[in-house]
Amino acid sequence: MKNLDYNNSYIYWDTYIDKLFDEALEEEEEKLENKEDKELIILMDELHDKYHPLETLTWIYEADFEFLNSPNIKKIIVGGKMYRNYKVRLKLAGIPEEKIVCVEDEADTIKYLNMKNKDKVYILFDVDIRGKAIELLDKLKEEYHENN
Repeated sequence: MKNLDYNNSYIYWDTYIDKLFDEALEEEEEKLENKEDKELIILMDELHDKYHPLETLTWIYEADFEFLNSPNIKKIIVGGKMYRNYKVRLKLAGIPEEKIVCVEDEADTIKYLNMKNKDKVYILFDVDIRGKAIELLDKLKEEYHENN
């Protein structure tokens, strides 16, 4: 077996991660493209220091938000301190303002969901906020079971 120097290993690993991410994104895009009506929650704030955010937002202009501009996506709910930035990006992606709901507190996002005639809710979240996303999902399940 050949010894690889750190730089070549890193490039291989980085390329591998990019490939996995691209495959996962394509799979999620296919799911979102089905014709069922759906609503989304986006939670993308970094949690390192919510009072002094250091988040670099340039990536949101490189990311494909345009795939969210679909007639079967009825509402996009954005939660977190940086919601204004994501609202601008969604509008630049051509998403009508009436489909975008913004709230500062992530926990309030589920209050704006309309679960009538919907079996699925999509929560797109940053890895830093995974715990909050799971809490929201558990709360949604609980409310769903109480009402059905």
